[in-house]
Amino acid sequence: MREIGRRTAVAAASLSIVAAGAVWSGCGSSNDNSTDSVSNAIQQGINKAQQGLNKATKKAQKGLNEAQKNLNQSQKTKKELQQAANKAESAAKQAKK
Repeated sequence: MREIGRRTAVAAASLSIVAAGAVWSGCGSSNDNSTDSVSNAIQQGINKAQQGLNKATKKAQKGLNEAQKNLNQSQKTKKELQQAANKAESAAKQAKK
């Protein structure tokens, strides 16, 4: 799960670096269209990074929920086993009488 978050962070950082380079290369130009297209590219990169982060977060939450469910089931099973052992011990005591 951590790997997904790292990859998303790296992708977002890479997009930011590329976008900053594109903006820098456009500095001094009198053409506003290039600035607009760079701004759009930056925004699209940010949107994709956010979508990746959201997806990774949902996946991590799903994993945590599944782990909690398994833990709860294990605790229930442990309790049931303890009850069965107590009944068996009680039955053994009754049989000795």
